[in-house]
Amino acid sequence: MTHHGQQLHLPIVKILEEPAAKALRFRYECEGRSAGSLPGATSTHEKKTFPRIQVLPPTTQNSPHLHPPLTKGVVVVSCVTVEPPHRPHPHNLVGKEGCKKGVCTMELSTSESGEMITEFSNLGIQCVKKKDIEESLRVREEIRVDPFRTGFTHKTQPGSIDLNALRLCFQVFLEGPERGQFKIPLKPVVSEAIYDKKAINDLTIMKLSECTSPVLGNKEIIMLCDKVSKDDIEIRFYETTPTAPHTTLWEAFADFQPSDVHKQYAITFRTPAYRDLEITTPTTSTYIQLRCPSKDTTSLPRMFEFTPIASDLSDGLQQQTKRKRWVNNSQRIENHLLGAGAVNKFQTPPPPAPPPLLSPLLIPALPNIPPNFAYPQQQYYHQSSSSPQQQQQQQPIKQEYYDYYDDKPMLDFSNISLPNLSDVNLSLLESHLSENFSERLDLG
Repeated sequence: MTHHGQQLHLPIVKILEEPAAKALRFRYECEGRSAGSLPGATSTHEKKTFPRIQVLPPTTQNSPHLHPPLTKGVVVVSCVTVEPPHRPHPHNLVGKEGCKKGVCTMELSTSESGEMITEFSNLGIQCVKKKDIEESLRVREEIRVDPFRTGFTHKTQPGSIDLNALRLCFQVFLEGPERGQFKIPLKPVVSEAIYDKKAINDLTIMKLSECTSPVLGNKEIIMLCDKVSKDDIEIRFYETTPTAPHTTLWEAFADFQPSDVHKQYAITFRTPAYRDLEITTPTTSTYIQLRCPSKDTTSLPRMFEFTPIASDLSDGLQQQTKRKRWVNNSQRIENHLLGAGAVNKFQTPPPPAPPPLLSPLLIPALPNIPPNFAYPQQQYYHQSSSSPQQQQQQQPIKQEYYDYYDDKPMLDFSNISLPNLSDVNLSLLESHLSENFSERLDLG
């Protein structure tokens, strides 16, 4: 803008207090209640704050006074889409004063300190249904509220508009030379994104066990989420174009039953098949989100990747190779431990070897065995180097050496010399041994 042939530097609009991102629930007009007041980003229960803007004079060193005087002005606040270019959003602003036809208009004036600051303490957001999007944007077109001059062609494409998120746009018009005429427009500014509280809090994907699936689908995945209703929830997969993030090219829904929703906080589902089974690279613009059919609300989307069939087969072979390598390594470690004397817990231990019987060569001739000699009843376990647990599993063997009962001393063989086999009188030995014991001796 020029003034008397010189470049006129315009003031700028600065947002002093951003609106809270997730503190307000968008209300429908049919709900018959107030839409509430949009709080500021720093608002607390003790100290309430609200969105606030300020008009600042331009900072020019050469011509500090070459700008329109900051005396009076008008600010027009409207809803625009989150993604640039910021198109007019169909949701309406409502409030006790200055709000009409979906926009809010307030007068600005300079305070005694010379600052032009205004606060929006009664600003609510009233949402519209999908079927009313075109009518809402038609009214906005009639009053010519299009801050970035993007046009209204999107009113016939309601699927391209995100109804759960928007931004506030502040347009300031300063008073010109003619009194009461606000004809000096300043550059519009937009706030941070504002999300519908009920859509964000009610539907949230916390964690996914897998973020990829083969194009053929049918992959089982577990999702952790905030509280959902098992009879009123869907898992939506969709794809958008890189140039138009809100234009849906493809959508499908996961396969699961109400019984697959675990205590309203987890869902087990199977992925759908992708629209193109012959892709050669993983998808880059596919997403997953929760959807509530009765409220027509969705969660924030998460990236989800569909992989080609060749990649799935390669991954399967890699998994088999890893599994085989793991088995081989486990066997190698097991063999190493067994070589060091460890017990193989994966194999059934061989049965213990039977204890050796007394050889006839070790039995000396006993010329005078007392007639009251008896077979002992005490049983002992075979002593070996195995662990106590294995010793308990072994069969007990009877003592091969016997003694007298009735407090008689044991037979002392220490002073008896071992005779040759030919000198042993076998018939005499058998006559003095019990029948059961003689059967255990290999005397043949």
